[in-house]
Amino acid sequence: MQQGNPLVHALFALAIREVTSKIKADPNIWYLDDGCIGGVPQTVLTNATVIRYGLSAISLEINTSKCELLLINHTDTNKPQTNKFF
Repeated sequence: MQQGNPLVHALFALAIREVTSKIKADPNIWYLDDGCIGGVPQTVLTNATVIRYGLSAISLEINTSKCELLLINHTDTNKPQTNKFF
């Protein structure tokens, strides 16, 4: 049985909609506060920065202890530009 207001999840999704709609990634998948973005490492880093600052503007922050970065079939031998996200 749902505790509290059943609209809270929908309201949260609406609150972060502006931030998540700015992400230029494939995939760009969200379910409530869980998101998955993809692309080349620099694009993911850029989108992660957009998310971080967008959420900060509405007094939310990313829980970095629950974040994962997966490199799948990444063959680029060039080091990505150094940017500190977390």
